[in-house]
Amino acid sequence: MNDAAKCIWDNNDHLLETDDLDDDCPNAGEDRPRIEPGEYIAFCHGTKVINYYGERKLMIQFRLCGGRYDGLELFLPCPFPRGARSYRTKYYKQWVIANGARPERGQRMPRSVFVNKKFRILVGDSKRRFDNGELMPKFLQYSIVTSILGGVEDDVSN
Repeated sequence: MNDAAKCIWDNNDHLLETDDLDDDCPNAGEDRPRIEPGEYIAFCHGTKVINYYGERKLMIQFRLCGGRYDGLELFLPCPFPRGARSYRTKYYKQWVIANGARPERGQRMPRSVFVNKKFRILVGDSKRRFDNGELMPKFLQYSIVTSILGGVEDDVSN
């Protein structure tokens, strides 16, 4: 009688074993970090273009330098459509700050301008929302880079 209580049948009337049930249970994925919002120094170690729900996004990847969160990796998500970048786009603004100057009309704006440089960045919480537009609770939020504030020159006098 005890064994009968443990029997579970699938939709095709096949008896499932205990091992089958363990495989059906997903594991939690890697949790994204959440840190105190504010200004930090970070090193940009790469960029990656991804497809996010049908929209091209550029993920500018940073590693925090020094302090309590030294080595922690965060990213700056940026819409990255094909074609010319208007001065109103997030990519244009971040690129100009990283480059230190506006591009000439028609000039290419490669994402390599970010890589292997240190920046002052602004970190904030993601703005994850439910389908009804309401913000999700804080424990479901995570930290992202919201903006590049400027470049940082390494002290080479040592």
